[in-house]
Amino acid sequence: MGRMEEIIMERARRNNRRMKALQNVIDNQKKELDAAIAEKEKESLKHAAIDTGNLEVLTFHHWFCETVGFVRKTKEHRD
Repeated sequence: MGRMEEIIMERARRNNRRMKALQNVIDNQKKELDAAIAEKEKESLKHAAIDTGNLEVLTFHHWFCETVGFVRKTKEHRD
């Protein structure tokens, strides 16, 4: 392999590592965004349930919390 081919291969490896690092950053940001959205949805459902006193909304809120892993033993969940 000639010197020019070695340089090209090294640049390709370096760029591949950069692309993988950027993809990891993007994946982490997507996870953080999904978690933030889920938290907002949880709060929105909780307030809607409390404001209306709607049992169906409260039940859905509890199911949503269980589904996304937000269940905490609070008064709202015990009632």
